Amino acid sequence: GDLFLNALLMIVAPLVMLSMITGVTGMGDIRKLGSLGRHTILYYLFTTGLAVLWGILLVNVVRPGAGISHGESVPGAEYSLTGPRVTFSDGLQRMSYDNRYVVTLTDQGLTAPIEEVGSGWIQVGPWTDTEGNPAEPEASGKGIEIGLPIADKIKGKPKTVRETMEQVLRGLLPRNLFAAMADNQVLPLIVFSLLLGGVLTTLGDLGRPAIALFDSLNAAIMGIVHLVMRAAPVGIFGLVAGRIAQAGGFEGFVPELMALARYFGTVVAGLGLHGIVVLPAILWAVGRRNPFRYAANMATALLNAFCTASSSATIPLTLQGVEERNEVSPRVAGFVVPL
Repeated sequence: GDLFLNALLMIVAPLVMLSMITGVTGMGDIRKLGSLGRHTILYYLFTTGLAVLWGILLVNVVRPGAGISHGESVPGAEYSLTGPRVTFSDGLQRMSYDNRYVVTLTDQGLTAPIEEVGSGWIQVGPWTDTEGNPAEPEASGKGIEIGLPIADKIKGKPKTVRETMEQVLRGLLPRNLFAAMADNQVLPLIVFSLLLGGVLTTLGDLGRPAIALFDSLNAAIMGIVHLVMRAAPVGIFGLVAGRIAQAGGFEGFVPELMALARYFGTVVAGLGLHGIVVLPAILWAVGRRNPFRYAANMATALLNAFCTASSSATIPLTLQGVEERNEVSPRVAGFVVPL
């Protein structure tokens, strides 16, 4: 599964760049991109707006977070430590804390993940200070706080619309194109490829050899995609089996799913409404295509997206399904899919 995922990620950067360059140069006149680009962006804004609307409606109707504790703080609770066990005076609620929570000794500023909870005691893992360094707490004190730590992948993310827009705008142009390729930063690669492809169409005879080279390289990359796809059944099987095994098999997976049932159900309802009702309706009404047949032709890409949660890793499979199985123009697909 890891080898299959690595193979997909390996070809994302060249695939995105070459498909965008050939998509732009294949139109001949850069001015033709205006209509396609305008329609693509308007479509994405419209469907994204609908998705946000469904999300807001569902989360306010279902309220999946209602009743879930984010933790509690009892400044007056006295505690004592015996090895990994923290014994405390009454004051904390008897909640089913697990290892997703952490306990903080507020007077010492030390934190440890919770491993087990009993009546009047908590067993914890190793203690760390505010900077994450290992530390040894004093044997007793006063003040306990229990809470859900902020995940590392969420820390530092923009919190407002303005901050988000600033981050997107700064990300349009990379300081180092090769660093963007190494990190699979798709947006700056798209911008550079659009610029390069657009300029090539204005060079006339001077640009034709470069355009022919990029066409050849794009065909070669698609050939690599076909080679990788031969391993798709085994690779996707490995990804699914690995994820389930990491969750402790179905015995460990199902209880976690039930604990998040309301949240899980809300997310699936929103995705179902958007992906099974709204988008197929647009495909049928505007594109005059059979949504069931179209989705069946995209099955490999959909399954890979489900297994990897990576839109970048799914780009090669999406392009193959769109162009070869659903017979969409490579010029259109090469521009729209990476974008």
